[in-house]
Amino acid sequence: MENESMEEKIRARAYELWEKDGSPAGQADRYWEEARASLEADLLAAATSPRVAAAGSTALPNVPDEGKAARKEST
Repeated sequence: MENESMEEKIRARAYELWEKDGSPAGQADRYWEEARASLEADLLAAATSPRVAAAGSTALPNVPDEGKAARKEST
């Protein structure tokens, strides 16, 4: 999906939204705009996320498994 153009991503998201709403006729522009806005919001959220800004990538930080730590303390 990383190699998809923005237009291809919008098209796929618009189609998903359209299908979810029961495939109504004559509303292609509405779904296109909704998909475009949704993807732009996703990109903005990812770009302004403290984790992404601090790490310089979209990778999640290495966070220890809290369950393992709790088991160690109780033994």
